[in-house]
Amino acid sequence: MSGLDEDESRRAGFVTVIEADDFDARATDIAELLEKSVGVSVRRFGGPGDPATASIRGSSSEQVTVLLDGIPLNRARSGVVDLSNVPLRIVRRIEVYRSFTPLRYRSAAIGGVINIVTRSAGGDPVTEAAVTYGAFNGYEVSGTHAGSAGPTDFLVAANLAGSDGDFEFEDDNGTRFERSDDEITDRENNDFDSRELYASTRLPAGRNWTLEAFGEFFDKNEGVPGISSNQSSDARLDTRRGMFNLRAAGDRIAVDGLSGWLRLFAVTEESHFRDPLGEIGVGRQNSLDNNRAVGAEVYADYFLGDQQILSALASVQAERYDNEDRLSGTTSRNQDRVIYQVGLEDQIFLWNDRLTLEPQVSQVWIDNDFGGPVDPSGRVASGGDDDFLSYKLGGRIELGRGWSAKANAGRAWRYPNLTELFGDRGTVTGNPQLDAERSDKWDLGVAFERSGLGPDSLGIDRLTLEAAWFQSDSKDLILFEQNSQRTVRPVNISEADTRGIELAASATLFGHFDLTANYTWIDSANRSDIPFLRGNRLPGVPEQELFLRADAYTERFRVWYEFVGADDNFLDQANFEKVADREVHNVGMSATWRESLILTFELKNITDERISDVLGFPLPGRAWFGRAVLKL
Repeated sequence: MSGLDEDESRRAGFVTVIEADDFDARATDIAELLEKSVGVSVRRFGGPGDPATASIRGSSSEQVTVLLDGIPLNRARSGVVDLSNVPLRIVRRIEVYRSFTPLRYRSAAIGGVINIVTRSAGGDPVTEAAVTYGAFNGYEVSGTHAGSAGPTDFLVAANLAGSDGDFEFEDDNGTRFERSDDEITDRENNDFDSRELYASTRLPAGRNWTLEAFGEFFDKNEGVPGISSNQSSDARLDTRRGMFNLRAAGDRIAVDGLSGWLRLFAVTEESHFRDPLGEIGVGRQNSLDNNRAVGAEVYADYFLGDQQILSALASVQAERYDNEDRLSGTTSRNQDRVIYQVGLEDQIFLWNDRLTLEPQVSQVWIDNDFGGPVDPSGRVASGGDDDFLSYKLGGRIELGRGWSAKANAGRAWRYPNLTELFGDRGTVTGNPQLDAERSDKWDLGVAFERSGLGPDSLGIDRLTLEAAWFQSDSKDLILFEQNSQRTVRPVNISEADTRGIELAASATLFGHFDLTANYTWIDSANRSDIPFLRGNRLPGVPEQELFLRADAYTERFRVWYEFVGADDNFLDQANFEKVADREVHNVGMSATWRESLILTFELKNITDERISDVLGFPLPGRAWFGRAVLKL
């Protein structure tokens, strides 16, 4: 894992950055990369191309904000981002903010922020093609070309991927405690095919201004296999996404020391779910969901000499959701949400830049509007307004000899999504009176980074260390209670405490060996007044996770070994359903020819561990993949 640039490294927050050099030649995806990052837990619903979600420091997936170049991918309808729908090959780096985030990301998320930064125009000219093939007839073909035409820089990229997804797994036939009927079978209806086209451009636009734009189109067709003991044969899901971003960035705007940008963006997402035999959920389904979002933001930094940076943000984002039931021929009325936000941040540098202080405050106003029934009785919710104030104070101090200390404290929140407020015309009955989830959280820790440690370094060329303690006290958490035999209703009934330790280290030895390790320990507890929930662990949060990696390399060859381990963890609030712990071993090797051709071979889960993150959704066993990257 690579570090941040010099300015960002002075920030008080805890952040991990995964650079393109860490994954360009790998047969991997965003979910797998995040799984190996300290403090991050990933829940996967199958193999390559299957849904995957992320949580940070024991949060829920809904509490994590996922951005693509600063544009939120979380939708007002559900709030959960499927990481499998963001192809890795357009990505330049991934930033994981585990505590509080800079103001420019417009988020006071309880669970932190994952910002996916694309390979935008303006870099070095490159023409690149890559092919991956491996287990389950999995494939990926991608191409990228970046260059310039006069003063204009441009980049275009395309990606095709797919898999049969027919891996073997151990089926318990729905009788978890009866081993006699267990059998090895294949995952059915688990294929996918996806396509992505991406283009970006950058050009000067007058004195001190630069105009940047990108557009993305993503299309995916996949089977929905259902749970392992009762697989579906015909359920399908089609997903389409279109994004457009236009940003005008300026330096020395009007006066020296003032810089910033104006951004306009639009996102449209469409998902078409078909279950003609009623194999998933209750009854046959043919449903088309549409989500549309547009937004604008203004952000500015003002440098007061070398000792202070004042930042300001103003933004607005509007979303609309509608659903068409093609079996009944009915269309729901639009569900609308508009979010207004203003914020201020200050970075103060003292003691010759040894001490950095970062106060931040942000105010959000939300306007919800819904004009249709939220349950079968015909009850109507009109929506409503709400507002939230978030704040934080962070600090970082240089201790000398490569050591530094950080601390942050503040309040974060998550406002209810539209499904929780207004229902889904199915099993979820809306509750327009829901309050936002809120969390008071803090963290502190130390970090060390040194290069060229000298003759007494025992061959250590570079060494980084980080240790952090974190804690959050959350209130008004949203849980679903049984409302009738077939429906559930979200209510604010729960509190939770989460605390933990993060340890991370990396070293380069003798110029030919890299060692990486990270460990996360999380103690979580439900503090609800409900007797059978109080004191239980939060679902989907392993108590311990460990990642180890060792690389040995020369100028042309590299071999590596990885270990990914996690404790067992519960899947439900009552702590009844549990998935087992796991120990996964991966190996790989790559060879480079004339700096233009990179060949990679990887063997994953070499011990054929039978594991799952979600009960009823097995993960693949042993699998192999080969990848070739050609740079012209």
